[in-house]
Amino acid sequence: MSSSAWQFTRLVDEHVLAERSVTGKTPGAVIRAAPALEAKRLLARTELSAARVAQRPAFEDASGFGRFVKRETGGSPGDSRREVREKYQFTRER
Repeated sequence: MSSSAWQFTRLVDEHVLAERSVTGKTPGAVIRAAPALEAKRLLARTELSAARVAQRPAFEDASGFGRFVKRETGGSPGDSRREVREKYQFTRER
């Protein structure tokens, strides 16, 4: 490994350790949090179907969106919609 590659690897490792110590999450989890939050917001506050939400830039297609939501929330997009609406008593936007 070249000196610059080694230095880069060391810096990345240090950043990952620092990120975990501050947030308790991996850098990947922090990165995924923004689209997960936006997906929950759209599902809870609009009548958009999961397929329409999946057309947003963060997701490849409806099945990829469904897998993403399941991985991040533990349930389907419909489950997330119901859970957030009940928890926060959201009114729906158009």
